[in-house]
Amino acid sequence: MTTNQEAIDILDELYQSLDDAYWASSDPKDRDLIRGISSSIYKEISALNKLEIENRSKEYEVLTFDVVRVNKKLEKLKKEIDDIIEKVDLAADVVKSIGKALGFIGKFI
Repeated sequence: MTTNQEAIDILDELYQSLDDAYWASSDPKDRDLIRGISSSIYKEISALNKLEIENRSKEYEVLTFDVVRVNKKLEKLKKEIDDIIEKVDLAADVVKSIGKALGFIGKFI
């Protein structure tokens, strides 16, 4: 079973990649899409940190954000990232982080 810290680490990696993608993107619509997803991820990280503080030994059980909605947006971003970001290595990092997060989220859907 995935622990809170593992969940935090996976989501934090995704959050950092999305932040990099946001700054590398020049299109306002793409930036809005990325910022919306990263905002949802940040809220989940905050909830997990709070849970970790409240109960350090309890394993992570349920995601609190709208998994289906964020999952669909992540899938869309994964497909479009090469058109949004010109830096090939950054786009690859974002795709890798999205894949890792989708794998993690898939355990709870």
